[in-house]
Amino acid sequence: MTDQTFAPKPVVQPVTPVVNYEPGSRLEQLHAEYVEAKALAASAKERADAATDALKLALTEAAPGAGTIQLEGTAGPRLHLAYVETWRFDSTRFKADDPVKYVQYAKKSGSWTLRVAKGKDA
Repeated sequence: MTDQTFAPKPVVQPVTPVVNYEPGSRLEQLHAEYVEAKALAASAKERADAATDALKLALTEAAPGAGTIQLEGTAGPRLHLAYVETWRFDSTRFKADDPVKYVQYAKKSGSWTLRVAKGKDA
C-alpha cells in the first residue's frame, strides 16, 4: 500500500447554474416583485412585532398575574392574550448523548429556499 491509498479524496463542489433573463421577461417582473414585496414584508413584520410586544407588555401590566387577558375597544377586533406553556424536544442534546438512537429516529427532509445570494452583486 502506498501513502496515496489513504489520501483524502478531493471535494468536488457542484456547479450552480446561473439563469439570466431578458429585459421585460416574466422572470424580470417576478424578480422585481420579489424584491419589492420582501422589503414591504420586512417593514410590516417589524411594525407588527413591535406592536405585539408593546401590547403584551401593556396588557400584562394592566392585569398582573392573569393567565389570560382580553382586550376590547373600538380600534380593532377583540384580542385575547394567553400564557401558553410548551415543551420542545432537545434534538441537539439527544444527538450528542445517544448518536446511534438519534440516527434510528431521525428523518431526512428538504425544501427549496429562496434568499439573496452572497457575492459581488448581492
